[in-house]
Amino acid sequence: MAFVPPTARPFVPQLPPQVGGVRNTVLDEIQLMSGYFVLIGLVLLSVYVSRVPKSTLHLFSKPLFQMLGLGAVVLITSVYGWVHGILAALAFALLVSRSLRRVGEGMADYVSIEPNIMVIEDSNSVVVPENHRWFLEKVMGETPVLIREKEVNTSAIQDFSEKSMGPSSVTR
Repeated sequence: MAFVPPTARPFVPQLPPQVGGVRNTVLDEIQLMSGYFVLIGLVLLSVYVSRVPKSTLHLFSKPLFQMLGLGAVVLITSVYGWVHGILAALAFALLVSRSLRRVGEGMADYVSIEPNIMVIEDSNSVVVPENHRWFLEKVMGETPVLIREKEVNTSAIQDFSEKSMGPSSVTR
């Protein structure tokens, strides 16, 4: 075997190890796009939280779902960043605050008159029949469902002030 001096060896450039490639580039793009979708979803959830069904909101009144929601906020923050985390926390707070509202709290009994109308049941409430409408209701296009008070008590306006009313020609 003959000795080859180092200058006689063919030059092979030393390339840095390959970073990226198609797989990493595609995964980075997917994560970037999913970040946009999550951001849009969080904004829409925050804006339209009033349209979330009551059955779904009822779940967020339970401690287990509150902890899972808080874990989701932490996960979104760690994966996507602080902007997504703030929006996730806002959406979570809106869901929880909306779920804690109770319609039927207190001593009142609620009765369903129509699918979306809940009214307090008491002795003074009267359901308005469909076939009897006042002229003004027909003209104005109003359709009342319930009358809370059948009779209204009125009284005259009384002035108990110390000023005396006299003729305008009174001089001092």
